[in-house]
Amino acid sequence: MASVQLYVDFAECVINEIISRRSDYQKIEYKRHFAALIIQKVFRGYLVRKTIKRWNQAATTIQRWFRGWQLRWHLPEILRQNLELLRWRYYDQCATKIQALWRGYWVRKKIDIKAMIAKRRELQAMNEQTMQTLQNAFRDLREQERMRDFIKKKMKTIRALQNMHHIIRTRDVEGVFSLHGTDKFSDIEKLIIFLSKQKISSVQTRNYSNDSKKECDDNSDSALKLVGLCK
Repeated sequence: MASVQLYVDFAECVINEIISRRSDYQKIEYKRHFAALIIQKVFRGYLVRKTIKRWNQAATTIQRWFRGWQLRWHLPEILRQNLELLRWRYYDQCATKIQALWRGYWVRKKIDIKAMIAKRRELQAMNEQTMQTLQNAFRDLREQERMRDFIKKKMKTIRALQNMHHIIRTRDVEGVFSLHGTDKFSDIEKLIIFLSKQKISSVQTRNYSNDSKKECDDNSDSALKLVGLCK
């Protein structure tokens, strides 16, 4: 009876061992299955990429051959069109040269080039003369303006001194500006006498400036006339 129980226990141990080993085997089979799936996926991807690359190369080859055939088929027509275009361009250039030569001949025959050049030089000389005349006129005007300002300031000084020292003109009061017992003039009296003499010269200068202004106006009128002729 003990031996039978021993066999039963051994059988139970064997069954438990088989069950545990079956579980390990299932895990191994599960890993092998997924490993096979990964290998198949990678290999199928490689095959697809290789196939697509081969298809692309084949399509490129077909397109290249087709384009070459199309070019060879249409090449005579393309060459004919390019030759026609070059011919028309050559004719156009020749016609342009002929027209330019004819226009030059007609201009030289109908128009006096030397007279035209002489006229242009004459106009240029008149323009330069006009500019010089205008510059001289404006320069004279500036000089007259400065002269008038100088004369005005000088006359203002003379009037101020004469108003302040009107007693000197009578020479009746001795010792106002000169020393007692002498008829010599002091420095300020000499200055006033000198300015009084200069008054006469200022009048002459004013007359001269008026004459210069008139002459400048005449020069301006002649310059304007020259400008009108140049136009």
